[in-house]
Amino acid sequence: MTACFRSSCARRRRSDGKQQRVESCLNSFVITLIKAAPAIKIARTKEQREREERAAEEKRRHEYQEWKYEEDKRIRRLDEQLAAWKRAEEVRGYAMSVEGAIVKARGCVDEASELGKWLLWLRDYARRLDLRGDPTSAGTGVTGKLRASR
Repeated sequence: MTACFRSSCARRRRSDGKQQRVESCLNSFVITLIKAAPAIKIARTKEQREREERAAEEKRRHEYQEWKYEEDKRIRRLDEQLAAWKRAEEVRGYAMSVEGAIVKARGCVDEASELGKWLLWLRDYARRLDLRGDPTSAGTGVTGKLRASR
């Protein structure tokens, strides 16, 4: 029979032999165990604290990764909205310039003409671009809301 005990402060190996029996060493084994108990407790407490710190760090890392993913998603969506808004503003400005030039040259724009239909299509296209970039999906579009509030 072999009884082994190992800690940071004590290490003893006892085994049956020709001159000594394990039972005769039990007293010294228990004394060593009692002396080593505080060190064992400290080591276990330290290990537990380290496990908890690692778990807390892992949780913080995971929460940061989730936040970063959501933040990146919001930024991509904002970039899409800005691109759609800028494009809608460009199309709308172009339509206004063309209409202004036609009004200056002809006096008015006939909505039934090809040019009039094309200008209506341009405005509708700009509105659809706004809808694509609309964060509220309410159907009015970002630019439409800005125009309405002016």
